[in-house]
Amino acid sequence: MKFLKNMLFIMAVLMLSSILIVGCSEDSDNSTGQLTQGDLNDDELQTVEDDVTAQVEQIVIDLARGMSFIGGIGGQPHLAKATNDTSYYDSDSGWWVIYAEEDYGSYYYYYADSVRYSMDGAIQQYWDDGTDMMELKLYYGLSADTTSFNYEFEFYNDWVYTGVNSDTIETNGSGGYFITTNYNGEDYGYSYTADYDSVKIDVDDEYPHAGTVSATMSGYFYSEGEGYVEGTWTMEFTFYEEYYHVYISDGTYYWEWDEYWEEG
Repeated sequence: MKFLKNMLFIMAVLMLSSILIVGCSEDSDNSTGQLTQGDLNDDELQTVEDDVTAQVEQIVIDLARGMSFIGGIGGQPHLAKATNDTSYYDSDSGWWVIYAEEDYGSYYYYYADSVRYSMDGAIQQYWDDGTDMMELKLYYGLSADTTSFNYEFEFYNDWVYTGVNSDTIETNGSGGYFITTNYNGEDYGYSYTADYDSVKIDVDDEYPHAGTVSATMSGYFYSEGEGYVEGTWTMEFTFYEEYYHVYISDGTYYWEWDEYWEEG
């Protein structure tokens, strides 16, 4: 159930994000060729800043979950205790696959994680002290259908970790979320896609200290009373030792600022 609750929480954040993005972007003129710097004190931007912080926090969580496979799949705790958890090794491809699904009646979820280890380009079935690269694919999803609402949610990450037997690990790859939902006759849709470029994190640290995540967030809203509204934001997070730099744009305006890591 912990896995299910985590995904429900993420979906609540993303559903709110979809509304915020559309609300802030519906009046934008995306035909403008040159972007104009926006006011950091804009009331709407203050709301979006909270969503940006949530996205970065989710990046940190995802990186930590991926790094839990370092050292072998035996050390990776399942986030769910489904009745049909299974794992196997595909000797043809060199991938370990971990899969589970569970049906709670009106809720259904699954996750399918795949990991492959290698040393100097040679695939390894098992992790050892010579392993220098880990390829990781994380997928999970949740669907719900009740009398008052329904939604579909999917998450994915496709990453390559290098330097996995050193003090600093580098991550490259892509990831994202997708959600669609209907509630009381209103339709919401949201997508978040991201590219990870040389994101570095020390094994004894919580936050990345180098690299960039470039992302696109898009959302739409439809109701018979208000019609169809949509919006898209692009953003870039650049990580440093004590803070990360944020750049976001709605296609007409752009904003940028620094956020400092919380001391834990």
